[in-house]
Amino acid sequence: MTASFTFGRVCGDAPVASARFDAPAHWILVVRITGELDTVTVPQLRPVLNEHLGWSRPCRLVLDLTGVTLLTSAALTLLLELQHSTRHHDEHLILVGAGHRAVHRPLRLTGLLPLFDTRPTLDQALTGSGTSPFCPWPRIRTPATRQDEHHR
Repeated sequence: MTASFTFGRVCGDAPVASARFDAPAHWILVVRITGELDTVTVPQLRPVLNEHLGWSRPCRLVLDLTGVTLLTSAALTLLLELQHSTRHHDEHLILVGAGHRAVHRPLRLTGLLPLFDTRPTLDQALTGSGTSPFCPWPRIRTPATRQDEHHR
């Protein structure tokens, strides 16, 4: 499964932001985001992300932010929403490219950086290197299954 979307105004020949969705394994969803994540593009990106997450529910969601050139408070809110959603569904969110200045600076200045699992490269996020837990298989959850897990 591969899908690409563009968001925001078009400046010259290039869109302001784009997102490419890939599933290298059926339990991993990689979203490569490029461009500006601001008050124009984030409201357009949010429903597309929610739609893909709604039907795929991966164990591991990898956001590759290496191509992001602007990360505003709207984008920080979106990242926090994704973090909350993935934790609620027992999934794992990984940010790639958080060392890039346009991403690192807003995350660090707001104190949000420690809240996220970050990896320097997409390969490291996909192979599961590091100390964070990963699900090596797809999980299918029903409301009864989720309720049973909360009583353990």
